[in-house]
Amino acid sequence: MTLVMFHPAPPTGHPNRAIYLKYFDDVNNAMVSGERQFYKNTVTNVRKIFTVLRASADNDEGYLSVSEIARRASLHKWIVSRTVDIWMAPFLDIVIPEELDQVGLKIKLIKLLKPTITEDQVMRGLKVKM
Repeated sequence: MTLVMFHPAPPTGHPNRAIYLKYFDDVNNAMVSGERQFYKNTVTNVRKIFTVLRASADNDEGYLSVSEIARRASLHKWIVSRTVDIWMAPFLDIVIPEELDQVGLKIKLIKLLKPTITEDQVMRGLKVKM
């Protein structure tokens, strides 16, 4: 089975057309060959997020919002949210309050699932997923 990835290419004559086409061909070829694609800072971001959540667990702070984790880890909220959802979900307790969701606010509240989990365990889990 061949995986074909749709990508909107810039119009003919666009100065960056060749760069875009090469990038998407590389990604498509990697996906067909079974290589895992992830951002280059994924491991660093997981460590930063884990450090913030570990400190929160050690201080009995309970749940933290994505915004608070992002602020403490010096990361963008989108990066925190995506990293948590894709790479760290098995190790975390993630709650999205329904009463806020009903009025249009989607807030994720996050804490470590097991307060005793170590960074090595999280990193081993990350390697398994990659």
